[in-house]
Formats: sequence, C-alpha cells, structure tokens
Amino acid sequence: MNKSVSYDRQTFNNPNPIARFAHRSRYKASLQLAEDLLPENGYLADFGAGDGRFLHQIGSRRPDVRKVAIEPYMEVVFPAINRISSIHDIPANEANLIVALEVAEHLTDEELSDFLTGAKQALNPSGRLLITVPIMYGLILPVKEVSRMILHRRFSDTSIGEMVAATLGRPIPRTPSRNSSHKGFDFRWLEKQIQKYFAIEQQFCLPWPRAPWWISSQAVFIGRKEN
Repeated sequence: MNKSVSYDRQTFNNPNPIARFAHRSRYKASLQLAEDLLPENGYLADFGAGDGRFLHQIGSRRPDVRKVAIEPYMEVVFPAINRISSIHDIPANEANLIVALEVAEHLTDEELSDFLTGAKQALNPSGRLLITVPIMYGLILPVKEVSRMILHRRFSDTSIGEMVAATLGRPIPRTPSRNSSHKGFDFRWLEKQIQKYFAIEQQFCLPWPRAPWWISSQAVFIGRKEN
C-alpha cells in the first residue's frame, strides 16, 4: 500500500540518513552557488519552488535579493515570498538567476522545452541558469530505490533487469508517471537538452564533486545565455 509522504520528509528531512545527507549536501551547495552567482540587488526566480524553503534561506543570507517562487501546485509556506504560476510571467531580460532544483526530472519533454525557452527569455544577458537533478544510474541507484520503497511503502517500478542495466550505466525506458517516479531519467540526456538553449559553464556531481558520476547522487549544471 502506498504511503503519502510530505515533500519535507522526501527531501530535507528524509528519515533515511543517506538520502537526507544527499539532499542536504545538494541544498547547501545550491545555496552557496546561488549566493555567489547573484549580484547585489539581483533578481532570483525558483522554478518549482516547493514550500519556499530555498528562497527563504537565500533571503536570510542575502536580504538585498529580489525573489520569486514559480510554483503552480504546492503551497509556499514560508512568508514574504512572491509567487507566480509560470516562468513566462517574468519580464524578458529581468532575472539574474533562475534555479530549478530537483524539478527537471519530473517534466515531460514538452514542459522541459517550455521551461528552457522561458528561462532563456527571462534571464538578462549576464544571467545564469542553475539546475540540479538526481542521478538515477550507477551504484547509487539501488540505494535510492530501497530508500523510496521503505519511505513510500511500495515496490519499485524498476524491474530487476532494468536495475542491473541502470546500475551499469545503460539507459532504461523512462516512466510515463514522471510526477511520482524518477525511473529512467538520465542526467546525460538532460545535458544535451540544456545545450540546445544555453552554454554550460559548469557541470559537476554531488555530494563529492571530484568523485565519478556513477557513485554520485546529484548532477549540477550552470548555464549562461550564448551571445
């Protein structure tokens, strides 16, 4: 029987210590990256902002920053955060930084293309795009799947054969239920999609940036508009 689990327990306060460490490491790194990339009085948009925790933390560290949550579904529970429903609501060339943290893996191909198009329009010429996504291949995959099965009290939608192939880095089919599953999502494929719209300035993995991707948990991309 599936168990309904809050967004907070799936991420920042996950009861699994390994998953919690991975999420918090990604979160901490994303905060520092965003702070470094934002100029004084910069404009930050968080695509798929969830409950607004990330923007709240940025506001605590950088009160000069203008911030907006792009969140059409979840309630933004943290105060003093402006909320909009679409990236296309941002005026052209207005944003200094757009972040999408653990969101792209849930988008359909059409939604991803729409997001990247909107981000390119919304960012100013010196703006940056920061994307983080889970790595669903390599040695970390079985650990993630066991954790999700325990947390949600349901069997994995990845077969044994698919699990073996994905652990070895071989592509497996993506699930049609992208809102509730990461099955088959490939950060290597995402890199190619980002490159259709942005030049990738930096790319690395977490929680250990110097480690190979196949023992890592998250992939990070920083893109800029090409001249």
